[in-house]
Amino acid sequence: MQIQDIPFVRLTGLQINPEGRLVQPFSDAVVNHLGTMHAGVQFALAETASGHFLQQRFATLADDVIPVLRRTEMKYRRPVTAPIEAYAWADPAQLATFVEKLGKSGRATVEIRVELRLTDGTVVADGIFGWFVTYADGKRP
Repeated sequence: MQIQDIPFVRLTGLQINPEGRLVQPFSDAVVNHLGTMHAGVQFALAETASGHFLQQRFATLADDVIPVLRRTEMKYRRPVTAPIEAYAWADPAQLATFVEKLGKSGRATVEIRVELRLTDGTVVADGIFGWFVTYADGKRP
């Protein structure tokens, strides 16, 4: 399943820019009582970006595994009144450990880090997303 096919993602209006990063446009549909972007919308962008990172990084596994968000930590740094982009990454050593554990036991965890930035590069929020991934029934090699 592609990110854009998830009903909630369509509801929030998330887009993918030409560089492949997820973008949340700013509009009246995503504001809170202060006129700034709702924290829940920012969280949805960051969480979706972390899942998108996993899907892109491990594209060959996408149809064989079930990723479930297990834990998260999010810090909101400044109010948002403009579009924001998500930048996701993970520690290469942790990714290697993830692949090794998934191969041995059929299940593993991995942390994905995400920054939300304005188009000028200003970080407005950041988070850590801990995913639990297991093979679907009958899909383990």
